[in-house]
Amino acid sequence: MEQEERQLWEQWIADRDIEARNALVVYHADWSRLVARDVLVRVRVAQADWADFVQNATIGLIEAVERFDPGMGVSFRSYARHRVRGAVFDGLKDLRSAAYRPYQPKSAQVLGDRVQSLTEGETEDDPVDAFVRLTISLGIGVLLNSDSIPQEAEGTPYTHAERSQMRSMASDAIARLPVRQRDIVRLHYFQHMPFVDIAEMYGVSKGRISQLHRQALDRLRDALRVKREALAC
Repeated sequence: MEQEERQLWEQWIADRDIEARNALVVYHADWSRLVARDVLVRVRVAQADWADFVQNATIGLIEAVERFDPGMGVSFRSYARHRVRGAVFDGLKDLRSAAYRPYQPKSAQVLGDRVQSLTEGETEDDPVDAFVRLTISLGIGVLLNSDSIPQEAEGTPYTHAERSQMRSMASDAIARLPVRQRDIVRLHYFQHMPFVDIAEMYGVSKGRISQLHRQALDRLRDALRVKREALAC
């Protein structure tokens, strides 16, 4: 524990100094955002907004600061992680309640981000090849976003089974992506987050998120093609 943090804990424990408590919350705020982000990229809740995750993580952080005893012999973050995650998950329960205002995904912006990302820097000499590449990539997007396929969609039992198999293969391929690309795919397709919001989360430009998204879709397209060819053998 650094000297600055140790002094703040001493002030808080000895005098219940609110300013010391608030300073401790600020001191660990970036860490609590990382905990919130870890939950966000793993839990699919279409109504969820990044600001809600941060707010609930902060609530959990404040509670952890108020209840932590440095004399317990464990680090604060080891103690607080469970409480911060719990506060974020409690917030997700509220999101699902009827009293909570549903988050409206920015559908047009999300789709616009997707198309722009897949066409930026396009170097295909043949416009037909470029169109096919874009169509396949957007098709993968539809596959990832199961909300876009009605449960009652027409088709034979075979087509339903094939679609389910493709989703399973896509999930496996996503899990094998580099960490940052995997998180972007999950946030964009499962949480319906526009690139500008994802960029704010990671502290990078929207253009960088677009680039990583395009790379991720290229990897997924290649991985799915290999899997399909293997099944056909």
